[in-house]
Formats: sequence, structure tokens, C-alpha cells
Amino acid sequence: MGFTVGVAGILTPLLLVNGYPLIVAFLAALAVGLVIGLINGLLVTKVGIPSLIATLAMGSVLFGVNFLLTGGRAIYGGLPDSYLWLGQGRIWGVPVLAFFMLGAVLIAWIAMERTVFGRYVYAVGGNQKAAELSGIRVSFYRTASLVLVAVFATVAGVLLAARLGSGQPNVGERYLLDGLATVFIGMTMFRPGTSTVIGTFCGALFIGVINNGLNLIGMDTYIQSIVKGLIILIAVAVVSRTTKLSIL
Repeated sequence: MGFTVGVAGILTPLLLVNGYPLIVAFLAALAVGLVIGLINGLLVTKVGIPSLIATLAMGSVLFGVNFLLTGGRAIYGGLPDSYLWLGQGRIWGVPVLAFFMLGAVLIAWIAMERTVFGRYVYAVGGNQKAAELSGIRVSFYRTASLVLVAVFATVAGVLLAARLGSGQPNVGERYLLDGLATVFIGMTMFRPGTSTVIGTFCGALFIGVINNGLNLIGMDTYIQSIVKGLIILIAVAVVSRTTKLSIL
């Protein structure tokens, strides 16, 4: 997820500074995100690579692609105001990003809690063999889930670059740990042992508060990594005591 964020956060500014319209840059980033998700899905369902390994390996590839596209340099200047407004603007005093966040949570909640697709995804995640015996197309739903993750990560990357006002080749690196912490913390809420949209949203708020608080008190980044690692260990320990946790 983090490195997909990074690719989108590089590709969009790169196209914009080369004169392409905003809609073209966004659609190009979205297309790349779809391809990344599809490749992940095929690696997992057709090749048989465990999803954690497949996505980590793809992340390593994408990290190298980011530096290949930019030569390791950040992309500054030349970004249109309409694009920067998406990450830095306000509506009625509320950051535009907050509306994107609420929209993403609402879409994900409806998809997962109020549709057949969401029920089947939960079924596949809960017990893949039982889902297959029930007639659910397991490969399709695993692939679709990975594609949707890549799409959400792509939109996040586009907005993150707009927020920063630049494209940074290594900007997505930190979100691997933050993403894991967010999900595992969310698994301790509402339905212990199950990833839910609202639980993950609360986990994201918690991690956001932790990050902001540690930055405000001037704590070094390596100390922040220690704190996040401990948070993940505690969250996983809590989940493991309530359910059988399977990562691979």
C-alpha cells in the first residue's frame, strides 16, 4: 500500500509539470494503480504466492520504480493551483482532505457492510476453504480486494502529493508500518479479530494522534518507530488471544 501511494505521488506531479491536464494525470495514476492491484491479485491467486510476500515484493519493485522515474530527486514547482487546492484548500473552514477521508470511509463501509461483495470478501477472509465450498469465486474476490486496495492507495498518493506540494520518491515508505498498525488496532475494536471499516478508521485516527503528538513533543523518528512497533505488538497480542490470526 505504502509504495503504491509513493508511485501515485510521483507520477501525478511528474505529468503535471510536463504540461498534462489534471484529469489526465489523475487517470494515468489510477490506471497504474489498477495494474499494480491486478498484478498483485494474479501473483496471489494464479501463481500461489502468499499475499504478504507478493505485496512486499511488489512494494520493493515500486520503490525502485519511484527512484527510476525521478532519479532520486523530488519534484518541486510547476504544480497547478487547482491540484494543490485538493491537498491544501478548505471548504467552510474544513480541509478538503477531510471530505475525501469521509467519502472514502463511507464508500468502503457501504461496500463492505451493505453489499453482497462485502459479505463475500469477509467470507473469503474468514475461511477460504469454506467460502470455496459455498460456491464463492475465491480467486475473483481476492483479486478484486487487492485491486481496490491499490485504487484507494493511488487516490491517497495523489492527494498526499497535493498536500505536500511536491512529489517525493520515498514518501510512501513510512505507510507500511502505519498501515499495519492501523488495521491491527482496528481489529481490537467492535468485532475483535475482524478487520472492519469503522475499526480501521478509528485505528487511523489513533495512529494520526500518536504521530502528531510525538512530532509536537519533538521526539526523534527512531523513537517513533519503536513506539509504533510496540503498538503493533500489543494490538496483535490482543487479537491473537481472541481469535486465530493468520497473516499469510
